[in-house]
Amino acid sequence: MVSPRVWLMTAVAGIASSSTLGAPPPGPPAGEAVALELAGPLAVGSDGRLYVFDEARHDVLVRMPGGTFRVVAGDGKPGFAGDGGPATTAELSAVNDMTFGPDGALYLADGTRVRRVDSTGTIGTVAAALSPPLAVAFSPAGDLYVATSRKLLRLTARGRLATVPAVLRSGPVRGPLTGFGQIAFGRNGDVYASSGVRGWSLFEIRPDGIAVYRGYARRSGGALASLAVTPGGIVEAGNGSNLLALVAGRLTTAYRFDNVPGTNWFTLTYFAIAPGGAVYADDIGTSGFQPYQQLIELSHGRIEQLWRRRIRN
Repeated sequence: MVSPRVWLMTAVAGIASSSTLGAPPPGPPAGEAVALELAGPLAVGSDGRLYVFDEARHDVLVRMPGGTFRVVAGDGKPGFAGDGGPATTAELSAVNDMTFGPDGALYLADGTRVRRVDSTGTIGTVAAALSPPLAVAFSPAGDLYVATSRKLLRLTARGRLATVPAVLRSGPVRGPLTGFGQIAFGRNGDVYASSGVRGWSLFEIRPDGIAVYRGYARRSGGALASLAVTPGGIVEAGNGSNLLALVAGRLTTAYRFDNVPGTNWFTLTYFAIAPGGAVYADDIGTSGFQPYQQLIELSHGRIEQLWRRRIRN
């Protein structure tokens, strides 16, 4: 087994040099077929395959072309174990976010750590945050950024997490930006973050550390806005029954989930955008009007239901 320090430095070096390697390799190998029980955070690989964290099984699953799901990480037991070995025999804790890096590996915000599953299926820890990481994203330059509930961090070439300044200088709230939800990078390379400041809002964080308010994704209630970026570099935010797009510095409605088959009310919690532009979203089903949890695909204005599970009678 590779020592944690050697594995970490190799992984960080792999991220830093990935921009010179051309197209990233395909995602982790798929293991046994299982039934998805409770859809959570989503990610899409460079080959367009959808990855789902099953919050009931504590596994990361990949959706195969025929519609079945297979395990790529996790042994079905909650916890932390297995670094340096096969991801399918490792224990995962609470995965809050997932993303693919420029090296083709899958990165997980798992418990108090950021873990990496490479294209051979090996898992390891690349960073340990002082508080649980809630989101992970890569900059256009290939740097890994991590958001916790109180800080925005960047993984350095030495494998350490350095604080990224984010300060509000104008508006009714001033001072350090905290309460992060998710993060994403737009076409201009700036960081975009959802936050509980000013009521579940979206902020742009510039290279000089100044945070600028860009609008609210939801006024109150529910989870902090989920973020993703279109192939054209447009930042989009999930707002329950709506998908919002940041256009010309303002959030505008991009799509209303008011025609999802087999549902009375769609409540978007997590979503991800494929390289071809298709949007994958899941409905947590917490509304009193919705007895099901669903996973859907939105492509060219049409919705396809990929999975559904009854959660109440």
